[in-house]
Order: sequence, then C-alpha cells, then structure tokens
Amino acid sequence: MRLILAGCEYSGTSTLANAISEWAAKATGISMSIHDHFQIPYVSHHEMTDEELEAFLALPPHLKQGYQWHALAYHSMPAWLQKEDYILVGFQTAEAVYSPLYYGYGRPWEYAQADILARHYEVSVMKSMPYIVQVLVEASPEVIAKRMKENPHKYGLLQENDIEHVLQRFKDEHTRSLVRRKNIILNTSEATVDETVADFVEQMERWWSEYDLQRLVSGDRSA
Repeated sequence: MRLILAGCEYSGTSTLANAISEWAAKATGISMSIHDHFQIPYVSHHEMTDEELEAFLALPPHLKQGYQWHALAYHSMPAWLQKEDYILVGFQTAEAVYSPLYYGYGRPWEYAQADILARHYEVSVMKSMPYIVQVLVEASPEVIAKRMKENPHKYGLLQENDIEHVLQRFKDEHTRSLVRRKNIILNTSEATVDETVADFVEQMERWWSEYDLQRLVSGDRSA
C-alpha cells in the first residue's frame, strides 16, 4: 500500500498516518514506513532539538528551497517509489501550498513556481508508481481554528487569517494533481480517528492491489 496523505496543518494528517499504519499492521501484517518530514522545519526522520529546528528556520529561503527540492526529488526516484508500503505525508502538495506563502520561495514571479514544480514530481511518481493513492484530509475552518487555539504547534506554519485560503489551496492542488488515484477525501471535523480510518478503508476498497487483497484476506480484518 502506497499513499500520499496531504491536508492543511491541524487537519490531522500526521495522526491519520499513524492510525492507518496501526490499522494496516493489525489487519494485514503490513509494516508501513511513514515519511512525515516535508514541512519546514520538520525535515528529518530523526527527532530534532529546538536548537536544530530554529537553526533550520533561520536559513535563507534559497537554502530551504534546495533542501526541500532534494527531499522531494529523492522520494520521487523510481527505486524509492517502488518500495512496498509507505505513507508520504504532505509531500508535493504541502510544498506547493506552503512554499510561496511561508517559505519565501516558489512564488509565481520567481524561478521554479511551486505548483508547477509539484506537477513535475507527480510526473515522476506516475511513471514509477502509477498505483499510488493520494488522499486529501480536510476539516472545517472553525475546527482548524479551534485546534490551533487548544493545541498550538510550537513551530507551526499556519496563521489564523490564512486558514480558509490554505484549505482551498490544498483542495485546488489535490484537484490539479496528476496522481490518478485521488478520489479519497477524508473530513476530520466531527469524526473520531477510528471513524476516519474506517472511512479511509471503505473508500480505499476500489484501489487495493492484488497483493494488498491477498494480505487482507489472510490477515485479521476484524482488527
């Protein structure tokens, strides 16, 4: 199972990635790797110290840009994409939305406009892994604002005045994406994590690979 899971900050993408991974392990024995390091300053698999996070935030835009491009290009390579069972959180969609708004590069008047660059990575993805599934995670503006106030991220990007704009930008980028299997949309506004995972499993039904189905049949589907 190969997924791109993207949505506005505070919509629940990281929580869902972990929950889907846990469901997969129980239901099929799948061990999924989660790559949730495409949103600045959280750019490493390893846990980063506050000092490291702040040092990355202090980099000039062109260095952040170079790092992000490297990470996206690496995860778009055929040898990487053809691995089994992973979730890419944010990936090209988050980069297209956030870089012109918060990172200081990728804007329409600059070299390598972010949303055009996202299509470039999607072409690579479709050539190497046409069976990957892209999932859009949404929540209402009111719920996003409530979560921001109740549980603010120390190094969060999203600004309250930008919530509606960012939600729309994720929806637009999802619609424009060249990833063909992208009909799955999850709304976390009122649903619990378990309910959202159940919704994902139901919507995913048409996209299971033969190998996935074999593992579902042999695994404990009641888990």
